[in-house]
Amino acid sequence: MERNLGTSAISYDGDLVKLYRRVQGLLNLDPSRKDISDTLRQVLGGLANVVTGIAGLRNKMSDAHAASYVPSKYHARLAVNASKTLANFVLEVFMEQADKKGDTQQPSPEAKVE
Repeated sequence: MERNLGTSAISYDGDLVKLYRRVQGLLNLDPSRKDISDTLRQVLGGLANVVTGIAGLRNKMSDAHAASYVPSKYHARLAVNASKTLANFVLEVFMEQADKKGDTQQPSPEAKVE
């Protein structure tokens, strides 16, 4: 995605929060923007909190690290559904911005997270 936005992609080092901050900046989704309503600012800030929470869950509950906590099914479902919602939102923003620029290298709609 970063390459399609005209920037050079930085290799992913496993820091999900840092990666989302880069994407946030590239797609102009920073909640500190002055040109958006307070309500939208809260939602965008909430998305950043979701990323921070998912990163924490990944560290405590996943195979990526030594699992120190076993999630309930409803916690796992919450994490998966929140991740899908966030990924779909980011992809839709990216595709909309690419469409406005007339960019022909945007991902196909099939790339959408289901």
